[in-house]
Amino acid sequence: MSSFSRSSIFRAAIAASLALACRPAAAQHAACDRVATTSIAFGRTAGNIKPDVVLLRADGALVKGDSGATAPFATIPIEQVRRLARRGWTGPFARLRTAPSHPTRIPDAARDFVELRSACGTKHVEYVTGQGPPAFRALYDSLSTLAGVNAPPR
Repeated sequence: MSSFSRSSIFRAAIAASLALACRPAAAQHAACDRVATTSIAFGRTAGNIKPDVVLLRADGALVKGDSGATAPFATIPIEQVRRLARRGWTGPFARLRTAPSHPTRIPDAARDFVELRSACGTKHVEYVTGQGPPAFRALYDSLSTLAGVNAPPR
């Protein structure tokens, strides 16, 4: 066999093995389940007040503060968490503008916020306390009622 044909066969074998090795596995590109992996943080924040945050974890645990390590003060059914997550990701709330880094002319004004967090991404929306479009108020008020937190006056 000539050296030309051996080298051609060798190059073809290397190219084929590299093509197979570089092809991503199907499990690496599995679709992200946005609803099932969603935790929802909500509450009130501003420049000069201590943030008041409640975290509804994907497993249904409600915790005070923004830490998943805190012991839950209540637990709700996972179906209810997923219903709220679906409403946040696919309903009118999903079309609201993400909060800017400096949302008001008065940086110390208290603001209500809702933040959806999933393995697929996050969405943070906030408005001056008691204000905001109906899509924001409806989700915020539902979360507040669920957690037993008093909703701000309108």
